[in-house]
Amino acid sequence: MIKKILLLFCFLSVSLLTFGQDKITPSASFEAGYENRKNTIFQPDSLINLGITPSFELKPFYGLLYMDISYKGLNLYTSNKTYFNKANSIYFNPLLSEFKIGINYKYNNFSVGYDHLCSHTLSGKFYNESYDRIFLRIKLF
Repeated sequence: MIKKILLLFCFLSVSLLTFGQDKITPSASFEAGYENRKNTIFQPDSLINLGITPSFELKPFYGLLYMDISYKGLNLYTSNKTYFNKANSIYFNPLLSEFKIGINYKYNNFSVGYDHLCSHTLSGKFYNESYDRIFLRIKLF
C-alpha cells in the first residue's frame, strides 16, 4: 500500500513538473542522526504471567527521507523514518518504520491540513501504530 502511494506521489510529481514548471516547487531531503527517544512496549499480560517478558525497545538511531511538492499554498508531502538497532561496531539493523503522507494548504498565517501516519516493526516483535490527524495551524510570529 505504501509503495503504491509513493509511486503515485512520484508519478504525480513528474507529471505536474512537466506541465507547470514555473509554479510547482518540489523538494526532497534525507536526514540521519541520533534521537534521544525511548519507547518500551511490553508483550501482553498473558505472556508475562507465563514468565515470558520480552519487550520492544526503540533505539535512538534513525534515517528520514522526506519529499514534498508545493503549488500556490498547497503542499503534498510524504516521509519515511526508520529506526535502527546497532548490531555491532559497523552494522545497523532496521527496527521500526514510520510512513507519513499528508496535505496542507497555507493562506497568510493560517494553514489547514491532514496527516496519516502508520508504523510497523521490521523485526520479529510486532508493533503497529497509526493515526489520522486534521489540523488548523496559526503562525504567531
